Amino acid sequence: MVIGAAAIILGPITIGDGARVGANSVVVNSVPPGVTVVGIPGRVVEDRRETIFNLEHGKLPDPVSDALRAVIDHQNELEKRIKELEDRASK
Repeated sequence: MVIGAAAIILGPITIGDGARVGANSVVVNSVPPGVTVVGIPGRVVEDRRETIFNLEHGKLPDPVSDALRAVIDHQNELEKRIKELEDRASK
């Protein structure tokens, strides 16, 4: 078993033989033998039989960036609508 740096194991959890827990992961469920768990909450991304999720870290989704992009897009739309209303009101 390998547990990465700063990983958090919460509760009465069993980590199976040969399992790996990624750094900074938060494990909230028992981990079966021979699997790799990463993320918050920890999710199985790989086992000895097959890859469930590609571990190319450069291609992992960035939910914080996605949320910020959505907020900025919404703000830009609101600013556009305000400008249109101001233009109509000044006529």
